[in-house]
Amino acid sequence: MPRVSMNRKRLLVALTTLAIVVGLLVATVPFIGSLGISAKTANEARVVYDVSDIEPGQLKMFDMLWVYRRTEKDIERVDELAHLLDDPDSKRSQQPGTLKNKWRSENKDFFIFFPRAPRRACAIEFVAPNQREYKYYEDGKAIQSYPHFVETCELRIFDLSGRLLAREGWPPEFNLTIPETEWISDSKVVIVRK
Repeated sequence: MPRVSMNRKRLLVALTTLAIVVGLLVATVPFIGSLGISAKTANEARVVYDVSDIEPGQLKMFDMLWVYRRTEKDIERVDELAHLLDDPDSKRSQQPGTLKNKWRSENKDFFIFFPRAPRRACAIEFVAPNQREYKYYEDGKAIQSYPHFVETCELRIFDLSGRLLAREGWPPEFNLTIPETEWISDSKVVIVRK
């Protein structure tokens, strides 16, 4: 019988052990994968926000998200500036398809959005009625009588649904970006962050 060196035995044992471990890992990957969450779900974060303490006409900031609660007057006047909007039906804008309505929300009382201008990432601020003058807009007097949002870089104006008001001579732009939402009660909303 030929004599096998100890080093060769160790090498063969190590290679055999490695082959068994790799084989077990390959065999268990589909099983473990079936127990886990889907790739889509893994890339989503679902955060619940309680909006019960937001009074009508009040804006509340949550992390990178703002929630504005509309007043009854805001709700009644939602269409009054429609003739001045750049994208009134939100055809070019970033929001879930289910939120392409004049409220841009499932719940007309609340407008939930990311407070950054879509292209330039400029900050957005809330402006109360008659707090500013807008001489460079065709219907500046009418605009300033409504509460609204303003982009701080170029002073572009958005209504309380985050829809951009058109400005003569300016290229078309997007409305404010809104996240996917799911209302789980009258005062709690789930925001899906992707």
